[in-house]
Amino acid sequence: MKRSSLRRSTPEQLNAWRQRSKRLAPASKKRRAENVERRANLHAEFGTHPRCMLCEPLRAHGIETGCDGRASDGDEILRRSAGGSITDTANVRPVGRACHVWATSHPAEMRAWGLEGSRYAR
Repeated sequence: MKRSSLRRSTPEQLNAWRQRSKRLAPASKKRRAENVERRANLHAEFGTHPRCMLCEPLRAHGIETGCDGRASDGDEILRRSAGGSITDTANVRPVGRACHVWATSHPAEMRAWGLEGSRYAR
């Protein structure tokens, strides 16, 4: 079977394609609206300067993350992929960045210690 060679795009074709294509929005309109609602819910529930809710439980298990105790992130107890909601204040807790990074990178330990939900434990 005879195959044809790949066609190469000319610089003019590439420039025309770049001009036609639009950059993707960092977040959809729906997601931006959810983020606004989530922020308002967290401020209403925990105040404007909440403390990290993972520092003490992690220290109790011998984990030192270097968190300063001030919450800057919202961590979902039950992940969105498992059916959790990011706007439900019962599912979101304020956490510091260092604790959030640790918790996200160690989901098995978090579930074992009862600090993270599971889609199967409903």
